[in-house]
Amino acid sequence: METAKSVVGVTSIFFTIIVFFQSCAATFRGGEVEAAANTGKIGALMALLMLVAGTEAIASRGNKGRGIISLILFTLAGLLGLSARSGYLLPWAGLCLVFAAFFLVVVVSQKKQEGRGPEKGHRA
Repeated sequence: METAKSVVGVTSIFFTIIVFFQSCAATFRGGEVEAAANTGKIGALMALLMLVAGTEAIASRGNKGRGIISLILFTLAGLLGLSARSGYLLPWAGLCLVFAAFFLVVVVSQKKQEGRGPEKGHRA
C-alpha cells in the first residue's frame, strides 16, 4: 500500500504540471471572455492543491494523518474542478476524486489494522 501511495503522489505531481500550463493558457486566452480567465485561476488553484496533496501522499508512508490530508486536498481539488464547469478541468477533477477515493480506502484500512492490535505469536 505504501508503494501505491507513492505512485499516486508522483502521478499527481506530474499531472499538476499539465493542469497548471492548461490553466495559464486559459487565463491568457481569457482576455475576451472573463469566465475563461476565472476558469484559468480555478485551474491554477486546483494545480496547487494537487501539488500539495501529491507531496503529502509521498510523505505519508506509515502516517495516517498525512493520508487524511491527502484525502481532503484531493477532494477539494476535485470539487473545485467540477465547480468550474470547464471542459478541460473535468478530467482532472475526476482524477482527483479517484485519488481521493483511493486515500479513503487507505485511511479506512489503516484504521481497521490499528484496531486489531498485535497478532498472536508476535510481540509488540
